[in-house]
Amino acid sequence: RMHRAFSFSVKVTTIVLLVLGAAGFAFAEPVVTLFRRSDPEVIRIGTEILQFICPLWATFCFVEILSSSIRACGDSFIPTVITALCIGAFRICWIIFYPAKTLFDTLICFPISWVMTSALFLIYYLQGSWLKKSLKQREKLFQKKNWFFTALYADFIQSFIFSFSLFFCIQFPVDKTLSFIYVIPHS
Repeated sequence: RMHRAFSFSVKVTTIVLLVLGAAGFAFAEPVVTLFRRSDPEVIRIGTEILQFICPLWATFCFVEILSSSIRACGDSFIPTVITALCIGAFRICWIIFYPAKTLFDTLICFPISWVMTSALFLIYYLQGSWLKKSLKQREKLFQKKNWFFTALYADFIQSFIFSFSLFFCIQFPVDKTLSFIYVIPHS
């Protein structure tokens, strides 16, 4: 059942992201104009960014679906580590060690990190130890008398770890990257 749900989710998400990516690419300028009408240079740069990123959105679907599937089965540590390293640490290292000459030198790290993270999640998903471990954990959990409170506690810990990783390892690199791009002029 898990594998069927994964397959269905990947198909639907890929189709949706391809359609949204095509729409974002086609209507990039009107979308950017909604946010900034008075500055043609900002509109031009924003349009270029959208047209660069939008076609590549579909590469991100494995990250979301695989990490969510694995976390839903009770393994939140490895998805957190993969996400923190491949998206958070990789982007920070990209900015530090690969000096950007243009805006797109920095932006290219986004699809690279998506593909790298997707590949690692796919490898981890296919090797299957997370599912075996999850089934053992659930079996132990339901043998205990206080399984309800144990499940609530485990869910709280997983949610906290995931929220912490999102806040510190995903949000900061993205926000810092974009503010870094706009604050320091490129020559």
